[in-house]
Amino acid sequence: MVDEREITDLTVVHDAPMVLRDPAHEIAAATIAAKELQKVIDASPDKVMIRGKIFLRYEDWQTVGQFYGYSVQTDSAEPVEVEGIKGAKAKAILLDRQGNLAGGAEAYCMRDEPKWERSPWFQLASMAQTRAGAKALRNRLAWVAVLAGYSGTPAEEMDGSEAQYAPRTEAKADVPTCPDCDGQMWDNRETKKGRQPDFKCKDKGCDKAIWLEDAAGRLTPKEAAIGKLMAQAEKLLPPDSKKLAFLRGISDPDELGKKVQILVDLANKKSKLTGDAERQKLIDEVKLAFAGSAQDEGEYLIEKWNGAELTEMSVEQLQQIRDDLEVPF
Repeated sequence: MVDEREITDLTVVHDAPMVLRDPAHEIAAATIAAKELQKVIDASPDKVMIRGKIFLRYEDWQTVGQFYGYSVQTDSAEPVEVEGIKGAKAKAILLDRQGNLAGGAEAYCMRDEPKWERSPWFQLASMAQTRAGAKALRNRLAWVAVLAGYSGTPAEEMDGSEAQYAPRTEAKADVPTCPDCDGQMWDNRETKKGRQPDFKCKDKGCDKAIWLEDAAGRLTPKEAAIGKLMAQAEKLLPPDSKKLAFLRGISDPDELGKKVQILVDLANKKSKLTGDAERQKLIDEVKLAFAGSAQDEGEYLIEKWNGAELTEMSVEQLQQIRDDLEVPF
C-alpha cells in the first residue's frame, strides 16, 4: 500500500508556465520577417506549388534562418536499408548566433522514390543532407513561413508528389515590359494601395513605374505607344546616349514618333563601308552634314575628337560623326 504521506511529500506545486517574451512583440517581428520572405520568394526564378500552395526550398528556409541568426550543419550521409529498400540518411543540427545547439533533424532519400530510383549514390546522399537541413530549419521556423502564406513543409520532402514547378516571374499576358530597360515589371494591380504604381520595373537600377489611366487593368494607348517607341529607340541608340535620355523626356507619342522615325531612317541608310572609295564617300557625307549644321567642323573635331583629321579616322568613327550630325536632337 502506498503511504499517503509519501504522496504528500513528493507532490510539488508548479506555477503556470511563464511567457518568456512578449507575444505581441514576437508576432510583430515575425510579420516583418514574413514580408521580407515574400519579397525573396517573388524575386526568385521558380517555385514549387502543390494544389495552389507554395512550398519553400532549402535555400528559402536558409533565408528565414538568417533573419533569426540560425545556421545549419549537416553530417555526412550514410547508406541505410529500411524494410528492404536502400537509400541515404543524414542528420543536421541547428545553431544559433553564439554557436549553441538550437535544434536538429534527420532525413532520408530512398530508392523507392520514383525520382531517385536510378540516381547515383552521391545524389541520394546530397538530397538526404538537403532534406535534413531544411527540416531542421523548418522545425524551428515553420510558423514564420506559414505567417507569410507558405506551406510549413520543405519542398524537398514533396519530391514525387503532385508538385508543379512554375516560374515565379511568369508574367500575365497584359503585363508590359519596362519601356526604359525592356526588362520585366512587377504587376501591382491587385495589391496596390494609394498612389502606388500599377507596374514597376524589377530592376532596381531602372525603377521605372507605370500608372494606368483606365480601370480595365490594361496599358492606356498612350502608355503602350510610348513604350513601343522607346523600345525601338533603345535598339538604335547606345544605353548611355544623351539622345536616348532626351527621348525619355518626351511624353507626346506623336512627337516621340517623329524623333524615332529619324533614327529609323538613318539606320536604314547605314551601310558597312570598306575600301578607299567608300571611305571617301563617307568623309564627303560627314562634310555635307557639317555644311548643313550650325557647328563648325574644326571646333567640333577639337571638342569631340581632340582635333583629329577626318582622313585619320576609322570608318566606325566617321559613321559615328555622321550619325551625330544627322540626328537633329
